[in-house]
Amino acid sequence: MKIIIRDEQGIKRCFVQMRDLEYLADRYGSVFFGGLVARKNRREKHSPEEFTEITNMDIANIIDRNPYIVDFSDNARWDILTLSRMIILTQSPMSLGKRRMDEQHKVEDLQDLMNFKRGMLTYGIPIFYDENILFEDGEVVFGSTTLPEYYMIRSESKDIDLNKYLNDNLHALFSLVNPEGELKDFEVSKIGDSLLVHFVEKKKVLSNIIKRITR
Repeated sequence: MKIIIRDEQGIKRCFVQMRDLEYLADRYGSVFFGGLVARKNRREKHSPEEFTEITNMDIANIIDRNPYIVDFSDNARWDILTLSRMIILTQSPMSLGKRRMDEQHKVEDLQDLMNFKRGMLTYGIPIFYDENILFEDGEVVFGSTTLPEYYMIRSESKDIDLNKYLNDNLHALFSLVNPEGELKDFEVSKIGDSLLVHFVEKKKVLSNIIKRITR
């Protein structure tokens, strides 16, 4: 899988699993990608499932354009049923050779996404700000992340207690995410010096008239 962070100028950061680089090396018989895998393994000793950052934008663009390397942020929003349908549509019983290699690689990524949704993934996926900052006042930064529907808050000052700040400003921050929504609960976890926040919204109850119409 890949994680692509973009801004107005294009790709800003690119992260990809080592197994994706190995796939590109095998798929295209590429000495270049084979050498890249060898250098990264020598310097960083990654496992195949680990993500590594690509700083060369020419390589990042190749990874971005490859449809068989699943984009985590684009696809993590789908439910398990939708992901399973995508797997069925990806596989073709008539595929051979390199086409079959492409399809199998994408299926493995989608299967991992399904395990992620189930909470059964055996490795970690890095979460970053996606460059969409919703609030910044010089002391606190709040914005969306590469994980859909999850937001991150970090402090620019060591004097600020982020947990207290979040509790004191919970509804104000939620209103930046969904001005018309109603907050039911929230989940929070710590990532380094930041907090990852997921807002749980109250479901709107349809009136009896609307229910009868929509049946």
